Amino acid sequence: MSEIIKQKEQISSEKNQIKLIAPCTLNNGIIPFEVLKSYSGSIEDVKDKISFFIPASGSGSRMFGFLYDFISIRQENELSTIFFRKFRSFPFASIFEADLPKDLGGKVLLAETILFGEQFKYGDKPKGLIPFFVQGNRMLTPFQVQAEQAGELIGNDPTIHFTVQEKYREEIKEHLHVGEKYKHISFSVQDPETDAYCFDAKGNPVERNGEYLRRPAGHGALLSNLNRIEKEIVLIKNIDNVQIPGTEGPSLDAWKCMINLLGDFRQKLSGAIQSRDLAAIKEMNIASSELSDAYLEELKGKPLRICGMVKNQGKPGGGPFWVEVNGEVSKQIVELSQVSDNPEQREVVNKSTHFNPVFMACSLVNLKGEKVDLQQFVDEDLYLKVKKQDDGQEVFYRELPGLWNGSMHHWITLFVELPEEVFTPVKTVIDLL
Repeated sequence: MSEIIKQKEQISSEKNQIKLIAPCTLNNGIIPFEVLKSYSGSIEDVKDKISFFIPASGSGSRMFGFLYDFISIRQENELSTIFFRKFRSFPFASIFEADLPKDLGGKVLLAETILFGEQFKYGDKPKGLIPFFVQGNRMLTPFQVQAEQAGELIGNDPTIHFTVQEKYREEIKEHLHVGEKYKHISFSVQDPETDAYCFDAKGNPVERNGEYLRRPAGHGALLSNLNRIEKEIVLIKNIDNVQIPGTEGPSLDAWKCMINLLGDFRQKLSGAIQSRDLAAIKEMNIASSELSDAYLEELKGKPLRICGMVKNQGKPGGGPFWVEVNGEVSKQIVELSQVSDNPEQREVVNKSTHFNPVFMACSLVNLKGEKVDLQQFVDEDLYLKVKKQDDGQEVFYRELPGLWNGSMHHWITLFVELPEEVFTPVKTVIDLL
């Protein structure tokens, strides 16, 4: 019961809001791509220390949200019109052998087949199991392409950890031929014990069938999964950010540069701390707080991360900012939901130039060479408050501090600019066109 009370207090508190000082921009918190490119070169000497960490439990249902709307109201919308007109261009179209329908009833049947039909079930399957590409006579899913592109970077049998839905774990293992083609791919699930309690508008816990309603507490709940990775260097990206086979060159080059920069940064920071070169440490843009002996010792014990940032192409979103929390200024990845509606804060958001594509090279080993406990570097107050519809009822709950937000708040952080070619996400199935 104490946990319910705690979470109730969290959704009514303002603690989670973060104060923005300024956006991180080129040469003011973000290292330009032209500088990053100077770190190109071999990563042969560290390949054995690298693992990918790829959150992949998300359902494909969001990719087809417009089809649910179409089925519900029996009326076409902009995206469904494109979907039916271009259907044969989708990678999975060959599975549907019937003639394409032209009437409303036939289109509804096609939509239901895609979402619920035995051969598809795309309304329930993980996004990573939905074919994204066709290569020759092969349909390729994000799981397959992620594995193949990781292999190009760190060897034919790469170390990869996917977080997945438990009910699809075995299907994904068979799909990737784990144990045969790949021997160092592993899986874990988000711990259901981290699920958040839901509350109604009056702050009362919501009950269904005699039990408290709970929902997954966001990607911050994956911190314990990341914490169990044994490799020293971990590369984090999302399952749907994959490139068309044959066009992954810029992405692989960016990884190499970030890995080499991570090693160089560790070495230079260690040297600066050893020689007490405070000017050099401040120049690295780690923080603007006073660099006391205690702070320098604290730096030695922290994990490090290099976070890629891509130029905004439209409306500003979650991205890199200088923030102040409890009197300390640092660089952080901030989601818009963490920012108040104060006009001054929104003006800072509107001046941002880059956003976060989730492309991160992390060192889980501190400057002393020790594997760290990542739970020690979370800012627990930077949880996220969420409002959603659940079975027709508006519910409120708190998500844990985001994996690359509050969960990494006390890491040593560098931001680097990346070319837009490294960010090719698939948010709706129309993106596959």
